[in-house]
Amino acid sequence: MITSFQSRLNLSLWGFTFVLFFFSSTAFSQTSPPSELAEKKSEKQTKKKNATDMLSPQGKLGLARKAFREGNYDALVSLLEGIANDLRAKDDKSEALELLGTGYFFEAQNAKTVDQRNILIDRTKDAFWLLLQEDPDHHLDEFLFPASIVEVFTDVLTEHKSELDALKKTKTENDGSPGVLYIERNVERKIWAINLMPFGMGQFQNEQPVKGTLFAVVQTLSLGINIASFLTIESLRNSDNGRFSTEPDGGDFAQALLWRNIMWVSLGVFVASYAGSVWDGINFFQETKVRIRTLDEAPLELSLPNKTSRDKSLTGSVFSLPIGLSYSWTF
Repeated sequence: MITSFQSRLNLSLWGFTFVLFFFSSTAFSQTSPPSELAEKKSEKQTKKKNATDMLSPQGKLGLARKAFREGNYDALVSLLEGIANDLRAKDDKSEALELLGTGYFFEAQNAKTVDQRNILIDRTKDAFWLLLQEDPDHHLDEFLFPASIVEVFTDVLTEHKSELDALKKTKTENDGSPGVLYIERNVERKIWAINLMPFGMGQFQNEQPVKGTLFAVVQTLSLGINIASFLTIESLRNSDNGRFSTEPDGGDFAQALLWRNIMWVSLGVFVASYAGSVWDGINFFQETKVRIRTLDEAPLELSLPNKTSRDKSLTGSVFSLPIGLSYSWTF
């Protein structure tokens, strides 16, 4: 009985050993060695790089923009190196060189040796110098780029100042455009109280001469008729007692009544026209009006060498109407 038990135990141990060996060999066969894992990772990166290389320069620039927004600065150099000349648009080329210089700068921060860092900083400056050769007036946006990168860009500007000045001069001569553009900005300030004046003054101030002329004519005629009616009535009075004569055909009293009606009607027309002109003037009133024009030469203020800062602060104002009236003052 003991022998039978030992034989069963040995058989069980052999079976357990066989099963353990089977699963161990299977798991080992499914586990790749480190060298194989490295090869697979390298192969995956190569496929990804090949896929990136197949993109157009514009596509690579789009990926670089995304990487810059997400803070993935390590991807900038691999995406942008060597593609600046393949971009046709000037703005795209400038942006690519901006981001390429940024990528070199961040790689320099992670450099292991001083020599590597210096090389990458030089590449950063080279990218910025290429950018400035394309656009000598270019400046980095301080709200987008870190202050340290802006400082490197400023160093490039300082180092190549004389060359940049020559490039700007050559570019100006080639473009045929003036080096300095003078712009005159004239601010006309209007007076709100003018809208309360009769005879269409508010309309003339608002540069609406047709309406202003219409109101002026109506108010002038109505006021003139009103005054003439009043004078006519007064002329019909008896100089002795101030009364009107009454005769069978009506006499002066009847004429005075007629002229009184004309006087009140003309006064009503004047008041209605005046109220309408005030409402219209206020409705279309604009306190300031700005006029901008370019000048062929420097204005007089800049051409006077002895003009003091106090003199430059003196200003003048002009109020004019299309009907030929104008008033000006200086202070």
